[in-house]
Amino acid sequence: QRSAAQVVGLASAMPVSTLHISGFPPDATDRELENFCRFLPGYVISKSSLNRGQPKLWVRFDSPDNANAALPFIDGQPFDFRVPAAALWGAFAKTDLDPEKLRPRQDEPGRNGSSSHPPSLPPQEAKMVPPPARGSDSQPPYEGSSAPWQTNAATQSWKRGSDRSEPVPWNKRSRTEGQSTDELDTLVVMRPMDMDMNDRLLHDYFLQVEGYCGLRMGGANCFVKMANPLLARAAVATATQSGLQAELAKTNMNLHQATHVVEGM
Repeated sequence: QRSAAQVVGLASAMPVSTLHISGFPPDATDRELENFCRFLPGYVISKSSLNRGQPKLWVRFDSPDNANAALPFIDGQPFDFRVPAAALWGAFAKTDLDPEKLRPRQDEPGRNGSSSHPPSLPPQEAKMVPPPARGSDSQPPYEGSSAPWQTNAATQSWKRGSDRSEPVPWNKRSRTEGQSTDELDTLVVMRPMDMDMNDRLLHDYFLQVEGYCGLRMGGANCFVKMANPLLARAAVATATQSGLQAELAKTNMNLHQATHVVEGM
């Protein structure tokens, strides 16, 4: 028969599938934290703590391997790209969360008057998966000194008006002129709120997609600006594989219209 100390030692040596994450800003809400990892492969359930000191989060995965694979997407990454110096700290928890003891909180008020809402599908049935990693954040997503959407003398002529006098912004071009799919660098995500995805969560999602520049909501849909048409088509495929309803927009969005923009754009 094992002593109590031996039992504790045996439990600590067993593989753990739960991550402990800290470093969130003080104004983070339950809803933001508990939806933070829901698109990572193997996600099961999460639990946040806002009551004592800095906000903390525990996230349970379906296996230690998936928990370990999620660490590079969390540890050392900024929660808010507007404050890049505030990095998250992620590590394996001492014990696993028990999904049977946790229930989504529907009526409990969160911090700052917000409330926690469960996702529309149970975590084990969620079909969305994260986009492929963009690689190190230290590498610029584009080559060259200027952003791809910035015009220059060589590319501006085909964007001019009929009298070739003044350049016509993307969002002011005539619909009769039209744009072929080879020119479209903007995609539209249809009715993302049906999946409990607001503009902030979509921004966090697309920050992981190569070539993402910014987005804005337009009615029930969300318009997402990419660096070029090739990356826009790739983003449509990535978003579709993640369970979002996405397609190329009919016209390109001007980045100045975006309400969420990648840092440094």
